[in-house]
Amino acid sequence: MAPGVDPVLEVYEAYDRILGSIRTKFPAARVMIATGLHQDPHGEGTYYWRLRRHAQFLDRIRVPFVRVEPRMSRDFLVVCRDTEQAVQAQARLAGAIANKDGLALFQVDNRGVDLFVTLTYPREISPGFEFTVGQETISGLDQDVVFVALKNGQHNGTGYFLDTGADFRANNVHFELREMPRIVAEALGVEDPMATGVVRQPRSSAA
Repeated sequence: MAPGVDPVLEVYEAYDRILGSIRTKFPAARVMIATGLHQDPHGEGTYYWRLRRHAQFLDRIRVPFVRVEPRMSRDFLVVCRDTEQAVQAQARLAGAIANKDGLALFQVDNRGVDLFVTLTYPREISPGFEFTVGQETISGLDQDVVFVALKNGQHNGTGYFLDTGADFRANNVHFELREMPRIVAEALGVEDPMATGVVRQPRSSAA
């Protein structure tokens, strides 16, 4: 980035303009803003990598599968024929270990027939990178991946809530994210759709 350029500040300025426009056009409206979580600084040098060609890589390391579905960033879904094949695929992926430091390449969540997999290896993948699956050494992982990002933040499960119709600071209120539908429903004067399964119209257009 050039000196003086701050994309994060630009985003906050855009948020400010949008909210300012809403408050100007609808000064009596009640505004609610919620974040599901926030970010803490991540001080370590953690790399994010993504497979270039997912199916080709799985074939190369002999992971059995029916199909593979790339997801966001480092994640992908491995769809298997049955639970037995899923167990075999899980063993191959979970057993992929980097030779130079003994770290696992993947985190695998076995969901029965499907595997949700994340490429979690956190360090630099240099030319000729070698890893082991079972008793087999495989080289050239650097040709199988593309650099995504250096991690600079990590999730913190505490989020924040602003409501121009209530003063939460007075009571230091904390609530779980799953309470949001109830809070919004109360503000609109309708029944909680999560509790009743029925969404009713507001009492008035100004609600």
